[in-house]
Amino acid sequence: MAQRMEREGQALVDAAMHCWSLDDADAAEQLLRRALVLHAAPETLALWRIVAASLRRSDDAGAGEPQGA
Repeated sequence: MAQRMEREGQALVDAAMHCWSLDDADAAEQLLRRALVLHAAPETLALWRIVAASLRRSDDAGAGEPQGA
């Protein structure tokens, strides 16, 4: 049972990395959150923190742009 959950968690991490490589950080973050529920590996938590930080940076960068730009 534990091995199955670990494999499913790793599959979600793999999918998240694929989404992130396609510049879909929102989907990557969601998949990483799901992976953390299944198997809270330290490397998954670290990756989630990196993706979440990149989302915050992109939100902060977009805050100064005028509407319709």
